[in-house]
Amino acid sequence: LHDALPICKILWHKNLVSDFGGSVPTWGYCESPLVDGDKVIIAPGGKNTIVAFNRNTGDVIWTSAVPEQDGAHYSSAIIAEVDGVKQYIEFLSNGVIGVSAKDGKFLWRYNNPANHTANCAAPIILNNLIFAASGYGTGGGLAQLASNGGNIEAKQVYFTKEMKNHHGGMVLVGDYLYGVDDRTL
Repeated sequence: LHDALPICKILWHKNLVSDFGGSVPTWGYCESPLVDGDKVIIAPGGKNTIVAFNRNTGDVIWTSAVPEQDGAHYSSAIIAEVDGVKQYIEFLSNGVIGVSAKDGKFLWRYNNPANHTANCAAPIILNNLIFAASGYGTGGGLAQLASNGGNIEAKQVYFTKEMKNHHGGMVLVGDYLYGVDDRTL
């Protein structure tokens, strides 16, 4: 089998700590990079909270300095389009944030689902509604994203302690959201 595998060649490499001032989370960098066309999106955390690389060359397309300079956590980025604006959404140490896919401009923040220990499950988005949840006694909340004078605002619709989803992620099937409340484990 070894002889049948193609020889892999490293095309490019980045160090999220020394190259971008990131800070390794307690259990290491664990997110899966998001590949979107020719971009690779990753969160070093800190002053360059999110970085977009050219997937072929490794060149930096943009860096995004998110207010609060959130640390990286364990959830992977997702893509969404809200009111015609394509964005990348990350669940970082202090909350869920959205940045413009075009240039990394910070767009919005929703902090209530963050537990500051391990935010692991990727948020779920449907149209302009986003749900995020975490364990460690926190729970989950639904926020509505709305344009407001050129900015996007995240307004909480509800929050529940009955969805302390920790590792497994959540899925949306039709109009129903499924996940696990970690107290039942």
